[in-house]
Amino acid sequence: MTYLSQFPENALEIAPVASNSTGRSGLTARIRSMVKWIGDSIDTMMEYYAAATMYEQLSKLSDAELRRRGLSRHSLARDVFERRAL
Repeated sequence: MTYLSQFPENALEIAPVASNSTGRSGLTARIRSMVKWIGDSIDTMMEYYAAATMYEQLSKLSDAELRRRGLSRHSLARDVFERRAL
């Protein structure tokens, strides 16, 4: 319940719309912004999933095989993250 007590009381209030013409464009801009945010979030989750899958596959390899690929078990997570970020 501590989380709810930190929630601002006016967070769910809806701001009045000045007029229909500006209200529609404002609503459209808000919807576009939310759609972009959701799309960006999905893209980020897909990248994290791909990195986790790559890490899982590489972690099953022997130390010799990792060295052959220029990786080490000690820094595998960092190496995977750096390669996915490129």
